[in-house]
Amino acid sequence: MFSGNSNSFGMFNINFSDYAAIRNGSYRRLLAAHYAMDNKTSKSRTVTTKDWVVNKADRYGIDEDTKEKDKDTEVNPEKKAYNTVQTNAQSLKSATDKLTEVGSKSVFNKVEVKDEAGETSMQYDTDAIYKAVKSFADNYNSTITSGAETKSDNVNRTVRAMINYTKANQSALSAIGIEIGKDNKLTVNEDKFKSADMERVQNLFSGRNSYGSQISSQADLMNKYAKSAAAATSTYTQSGKYNYFDYSAMFSSSI
Repeated sequence: MFSGNSNSFGMFNINFSDYAAIRNGSYRRLLAAHYAMDNKTSKSRTVTTKDWVVNKADRYGIDEDTKEKDKDTEVNPEKKAYNTVQTNAQSLKSATDKLTEVGSKSVFNKVEVKDEAGETSMQYDTDAIYKAVKSFADNYNSTITSGAETKSDNVNRTVRAMINYTKANQSALSAIGIEIGKDNKLTVNEDKFKSADMERVQNLFSGRNSYGSQISSQADLMNKYAKSAAAATSTYTQSGKYNYFDYSAMFSSSI
């Protein structure tokens, strides 16, 4: 029944050498060592999702030209543009909200001022108000510029709305030293602004239906539209090709 050949196979075609290795634990230790080494290699490649995307060529034998194209998809110019719009719109909303703030945090709250004769009176802090309005104008300019450069109809619609609201208030803005240029950007004449009636400034920017509240609402909308557009660009590249993402990186550490 046992022929004693070098392969040590029995009548049921069992390799008794392998069987003995399994029984004494040698085979188990060999498997453990093998998978420990594989785990170590896997961890070195899956520290981040970015590592897996970059190393895709190494793992799947993709040529260097394709590898370079994959690197280009990591920096999507269109998505970067929408991220810039988001940042600018958020800054504009913050700058506008500072002017529309009411109560104890309002920039239009009067402060105690002492004149040369030593007499005190309550007056507007024109320096603080000018600083807030200048910040608004600068952020407004950045926002309409970056928004107009995108392909999103929704973002462009909010740009046009801001420009239209601004033009509708051109006379009121000019009266306090804010001018609209041919490029629709705002400039603030510091001297004219500081000598203007601050109540007029407050009325222009404060209140539910004021110019300031309208711009704040549009900035908030633009931020949301840009965020949605940026998310959409994550799926397809500019050439219309589907962006590769190796989801196995998310699970490899548990295998």
